[in-house]
This record gives sequence, structure tokens and C-alpha cells, in this order.
Amino acid sequence: MEKEQIIEMPPIDEGKYRGEWLALEHGTHKVVAHGTILKDVMAEAKEKGYNDPIIHGVPKTDIHFITIE
Repeated sequence: MEKEQIIEMPPIDEGKYRGEWLALEHGTHKVVAHGTILKDVMAEAKEKGYNDPIIHGVPKTDIHFITIE
């Protein structure tokens, strides 16, 4: 099992993605897929060639999660 890392995230438009899961490209942290169902977000990212994206959950409220890479 890989050790989890806390990474510094670039600004994300949380209003645009509120309540969604984001799949982010390693290195650039570009959003490559997003949606409310994590399984679907992972499938979309994989279809685009991103087999191991960074996953970030955007809360529905102002509570923040920690992103794990």
C-alpha cells in the first residue's frame, strides 16, 4: 500500500463543482472528469487515459476535505 500524501491544491472553482467528485491529472492538477458518482468519474477519467488520477471531493457546504494522492 502506498503512503498517503497531502498535496497543495491549486484554486478550484468550488461553486462550479459543489457536491461533486473531481479526477485531477497528476502534475498539472487539471480537472479531467467530474460528477456526483465517484464510480462514473473514475470510469470517465479512465476512458480519457487517466488510469490513476488524483481524486478530490468538493463538499456541498463550506466544510473542506483533504485530498489524497
